[in-house]
Amino acid sequence: MDLRNAILTEHSKANTLLITNWIGNNQDRFNQLMELFFNEEYRIVQRAAWVMNHSASAHPHLIQPHLERLLIAMESPKHDAVVRNGMKILAETKFHPDFMGRAASLAFDLLAHPKSPVAIKVHSMQLLANICRDEPDLAGELRILIEDQWEESTAGFKSRGKKILKQLDKIQSP
Repeated sequence: MDLRNAILTEHSKANTLLITNWIGNNQDRFNQLMELFFNEEYRIVQRAAWVMNHSASAHPHLIQPHLERLLIAMESPKHDAVVRNGMKILAETKFHPDFMGRAASLAFDLLAHPKSPVAIKVHSMQLLANICRDEPDLAGELRILIEDQWEESTAGFKSRGKKILKQLDKIQSP
């Protein structure tokens, strides 16, 4: 399969799943996808992000060699899809502790930013809650950020926020 052409064929769930199935559990094919994801072309980056999300969710080990570049790409994204899908992957993936500080800093910034879309905030909350299991000292800061945004937040934010606050209660209780 010519991956670049396949990604550009159409932006649909059917095409995304077709490409995801072709990649399967194959690291070389996933690496090809990631080269497109780190591309300069806006449209390719956007579409590759969706495929990356599906592939990494099905086979989390495939993303491991790309985590550092993913974090760098998320710090100066070419498209919202980079951050949205990247945060979702980070929230679902166990990764090396060396990346924890950088991931936490990015997630706190995104959660605090008033213009971050709700999906990005929700995935950032989840990533931070996961990190709080290993770093319970961050739980108070996460709680404050969630509670400060509560009144103006969406139903999606409140739904995930409620679950995260319950997780934080368990982490913070003696």
